[in-house]
Amino acid sequence: MFQAPEISRYRVGEFAVTVLSDGSLDASLDLLDGIDQDEALSLLGAADTSPSSHMNINAFVIEAGARTILIDGGAGNLNGWGGRLIPALIAAGYDPLQIDTILLTHGHSDHVGGLAGPFATKHFRNVEKFSFIRQS
Repeated sequence: MFQAPEISRYRVGEFAVTVLSDGSLDASLDLLDGIDQDEALSLLGAADTSPSSHMNINAFVIEAGARTILIDGGAGNLNGWGGRLIPALIAAGYDPLQIDTILLTHGHSDHVGGLAGPFATKHFRNVEKFSFIRQS
């Protein structure tokens, strides 16, 4: 059974932002970088949220003038995670060939695994260069 793609749209100033779900993954809080498990549990408790091993994998499309930007590429079903980015993109009304810029928040497999299909077939053939978003 295939679940309908999850899509949310927002307007942020002059930009149209579409949030796309690539699916999810199940992993422990040990998977997180830059925060230890006790601190993560404390933050979840403060937000009155119970810990869960179920994590959503999201990507974003930003329409910025003539540019159509994809932020992160989902997991692409690597390790059985995600794999729904392309159907979500199409359901939101985007052709993968419309994407002309890709920004990656970081290089983990759940953020870059969906950039290509089987046999390294590019999904986003009109993107010439990938950029990582630099953090200060």
